[in-house]
Amino acid sequence: MPCVPLAEVIVDNRPEGAVLSVRGEIDLSNTAAMRTEIIAAVPRDSPGAVIDLTDTSYLDSSGIRLLFDVAEQLQARRQRLALVATEAAVVRRVLLL
Repeated sequence: MPCVPLAEVIVDNRPEGAVLSVRGEIDLSNTAAMRTEIIAAVPRDSPGAVIDLTDTSYLDSSGIRLLFDVAEQLQARRQRLALVATEAAVVRRVLLL
């Protein structure tokens, strides 16, 4: 049986920055891979990135740490990070806390 990833990152590179939509679950088992994938998806000449978590169905404390790590890495490259989670997003409450 093939291994199905817990989450996928869909990348839309735009002139104003990369938009990364994360679908699925982010937990301890996939944060290292997600970190690598997200950082690699943001071009160095981009002003930054938007991570859309609207379709993220689960986000644990390691996922929150991942978001802080990504923000720090982008800041070191003089890039910005913005997060999006609509009212309907399951993880919105976690992000607001």
